[in-house]
Amino acid sequence: MRAALFLFILSGFLFHTDKIIGQTFSVADIPDSLKISAHAVIRLSEKVFEVRGKTSATLTVREATTILDDSGKDDDAIVVYYNKKITIKSYRGSIFDASGKLIKTIKSSDFKDESAVSGFSLYDDNRKIYYRPMVASLPYTVMYEVEYQLNGFINFPEWMPVNEYSVSVQNSSYQIIVPAGYSFRYKGFNIPEPEVVSTDKTVSYRWEIAGMKAVEDEIFSPSPEEFLPVVIAAPDEFVFEDYPGRMDTWRNFGLWSSQLLEGRNVLSDETVAKMQAMVAGIDDPVEKTRAIYDFLQTTTRYVSITLGIGGFQPFAANEVEKTGYGDCKALTNYTRSLLAAVGINSYYTLVNAGNNAHDLWLDFPCQQFSHAIVSVPLEHDTIWLECTDNRQPFGFLGMGTDNRYALLVTDSGGVITRTRSYTFSENTQCRNMTIDLDETGNGTATVNTRFSGLQYDNVSDLLYQRPEDQKNHYYRSIPYSNFQINHFEIQQEDKPVPTILEQLSLYIPAYATLSGKRMFLLLNPLNQYNLSQKAGKERKNDIVIRRGFWDADTVEFTFPQDYRIEHKPENISISTPFGEYSTTISSENNHIRYIRHLKLFSGRYPASHYSEMETFLRQLQRSDQQKAVLIREN
Repeated sequence: MRAALFLFILSGFLFHTDKIIGQTFSVADIPDSLKISAHAVIRLSEKVFEVRGKTSATLTVREATTILDDSGKDDDAIVVYYNKKITIKSYRGSIFDASGKLIKTIKSSDFKDESAVSGFSLYDDNRKIYYRPMVASLPYTVMYEVEYQLNGFINFPEWMPVNEYSVSVQNSSYQIIVPAGYSFRYKGFNIPEPEVVSTDKTVSYRWEIAGMKAVEDEIFSPSPEEFLPVVIAAPDEFVFEDYPGRMDTWRNFGLWSSQLLEGRNVLSDETVAKMQAMVAGIDDPVEKTRAIYDFLQTTTRYVSITLGIGGFQPFAANEVEKTGYGDCKALTNYTRSLLAAVGINSYYTLVNAGNNAHDLWLDFPCQQFSHAIVSVPLEHDTIWLECTDNRQPFGFLGMGTDNRYALLVTDSGGVITRTRSYTFSENTQCRNMTIDLDETGNGTATVNTRFSGLQYDNVSDLLYQRPEDQKNHYYRSIPYSNFQINHFEIQQEDKPVPTILEQLSLYIPAYATLSGKRMFLLLNPLNQYNLSQKAGKERKNDIVIRRGFWDADTVEFTFPQDYRIEHKPENISISTPFGEYSTTISSENNHIRYIRHLKLFSGRYPASHYSEMETFLRQLQRSDQQKAVLIREN
């Protein structure tokens, strides 16, 4: 269930009590159109958020979801989050069979209560209660009801009637009730304006949708927030832990964030002197920044801290100095303090992190951030520092924080900026491979692959795994059965753009297949493109390629002297707005050289262009599966 409730993004679904009366939740009552491509159906839901004052509100959550098949079971768990600011007043649940008959009433004693975070959090008051149904027969329906009391809030709950693929919605609504004269803002996406009802004491805003069909996942889709119904809302003025603020503009939200940093940048005289001595004789500000970053990585570690205002305010720099740990906020603040000690100006920067996180809604200032990093503006460039990862290369932002809007927190308020973007020519995978074939088609291979830029992100975790885990990774990822790894090595190279070099030595039995006198030789051993999406599907959403890349493969085959080439595929060269693909196949004596280049360009394209893109992707998929044919001459 999507009943996750956090400090500033609350999600859940509800339904009116009067609608429950007489409701059987029979699967037969679900329209056939809502079962198409659906693993689950939200039957009835409603969400009511009532503001009592600047620091007080209630949230009532009720939802009924029918689980249609095993894949839908990911949506059957009831999970409710709470903390000292968000308390649970009541909760209950029920389970119904396919005919709508009640088969279990879930009591409070059935729920488990535990910390909402893993062991890396040292200070955290977020907890959760949860219940996982154990129902043998599909389909079935899970219903729950929760009422919360909020004692301090920044945003209102965000409403997404559905936030995942393959779930349809029969009925869902969201209601915000505020005191008359209360000032707040709201913005709806892909949904009509709300019904507004005013009385002498309150104003009510209500959104509703019905009969929303399940959305199927599409390759290169935008963030779901772009095409699914969403409502966001926030007060113009708020008070959180005695810190009043406004967020009607990004400047004002930055001013509130800035006051949380006041007085928290003080270091001991000893540390200041140590930093200054460490960079003595270094004039280049880039190298000074590098030295400070190296010191940070070797002397601190990440620990989550989200107690109360700690969800927004960092621990003081001298606390991190003493303990050697902190969360993203504390380590970012500490890094800025170290940089300031050696005369380097930097900014505490808020960002919404995640590989596929939606970008900021720039026209709606509010709390949209989940992470803090450091921005170091220099004369010709900006250095970005991720302070929570002791292994992150200097100045590198991975896929979690690259190429998105962020908020610089300055003394004069918030300033929107954009983080580092990596081009397709920086995000490279360059592979050189040799394969020696014997008379029976067995292959002995050496593979050297260089991963750079964001493709470094794909393999960087391997650097720090145990050798046996690294080896198991290769056995899982290399697409051959019964092959043998004779040697492997992976190491990071000192390059301006992060780079990893991977070396493999393999023995691949029956790499080439034999049929009579002929040997069939797959030319692309390790980097075949696979388009899993069904052909000819009607495209619903724009095409969004978030990150471009460039793959370059060269494979040298040596085959036995008594074979000659009977057939080799034609060279291919394809150029489209989305990317380019080419293969060049040459031969001499008992050698074949296969060269493949695939470039994919980042960008956004209308859905009407998908047919052209699909043609391109299927062309390269077919090409990647082509084989040369060798024939034995005696």
